Amino acid sequence: MDFLELPKLISKWRQREVSPWENILVRWLLLLEGSENPEILETLEEIAMQDSILHEAMAAWEKLSDDPKVREEYYMRRKAILDEKAAVREAELRMQEVELRLKEEITKGKAEGKAEGKAEVAKNLLDMGMEVSKVAKATGLSEEEITMLRD
Repeated sequence: MDFLELPKLISKWRQREVSPWENILVRWLLLLEGSENPEILETLEEIAMQDSILHEAMAAWEKLSDDPKVREEYYMRRKAILDEKAAVREAELRMQEVELRLKEEITKGKAEGKAEGKAEVAKNLLDMGMEVSKVAKATGLSEEEITMLRD
């Protein structure tokens, strides 16, 4: 089984690493992108002047494109593909947003837990009779915060 990646092929074609003039497979694969890319279409039209099979294929393709029903089906299919890509992108963005909020909540929770732990230690130290200044030094809380805890 072979996999052919059209974006890579087009990139190689633009860099002149592959040539539809020399490679029939490249020619037919580029035809798939021809309707979307005027530069490719122009090259293929030049080749079609010498390649009767390609000329017939392009003529048939053009004839099909003139059929309003076929064109409507094409646009509907294309719209469905673009809608699907947009839905996937939207889901990815939402997931990133959820992950960001989750990280923020975890950070916030850790900070709140730390503050509660310090407050509890400060209360215990005060209950043991330790001076406010020493409790402040031991817990990192301000003397005002410790005084409020004692009340």
